[in-house]
Amino acid sequence: MASITREVTLQAEPGLIWAVLKDVGAVATRLAPGVVTQSSFEDGVRHVTFANRLKIEELIVAVDELAKRVVYAVQGRAKHHQASMQVVSEGANQSRFVWITDVLPDDAAPRFANMMDQALPVIKHTLESNAHDT
Repeated sequence: MASITREVTLQAEPGLIWAVLKDVGAVATRLAPGVVTQSSFEDGVRHVTFANRLKIEELIVAVDELAKRVVYAVQGRAKHHQASMQVVSEGANQSRFVWITDVLPDDAAPRFANMMDQALPVIKHTLESNAHDT
């Protein structure tokens, strides 16, 4: 199984970042606007539409308050695709955003890595901008 990890340091308070991550239905407005154009959450499943019109369903596996970590599994797109997003405190106004995706088959990993690489700068900008607006 291929495992892809991306991390970025954010100039934002960990509690503010966590408030966004745990709001699992608001990806399109609070986490990755423009990359994700629509998102909603019902009955444990997040429905996501990307800018390229790809629609996916993500089973929310865990929203872990203590670890400040959300785990989700994408349904029906690969043999296996599970990911987590976590915020780790690096001080009062600094956080580390950690995004890990596990995928099968292994040869699908470059496609997922590319999507993560495209989304990460948007996520960083959005989270830092919103943290400074509050």
